[in-house]
Amino acid sequence: MTTANLPIPPSSPAPVQPYVDRKRFAWVLSLLVPLSIATGPLLWAAFIGAAWFSQVAGITWVGLLGLIISTGGVGGF
Repeated sequence: MTTANLPIPPSSPAPVQPYVDRKRFAWVLSLLVPLSIATGPLLWAAFIGAAWFSQVAGITWVGLLGLIISTGGVGGF
């Protein structure tokens, strides 16, 4: 075997680039799981609060209709 067929190694190594995580901002989305656990009971309390208010406040049918539409719009997603 002759050395004429072997590749010649480079004289200096290529510069090493620092690692950059391109999806690093997506890690913030991992906080949505704990927040969703806390959001469920809070939304339930808010809508039970609307139901309680509709019975206790003694509002007219127009006010009740507005309460239904606003609660459904907020809770209907």
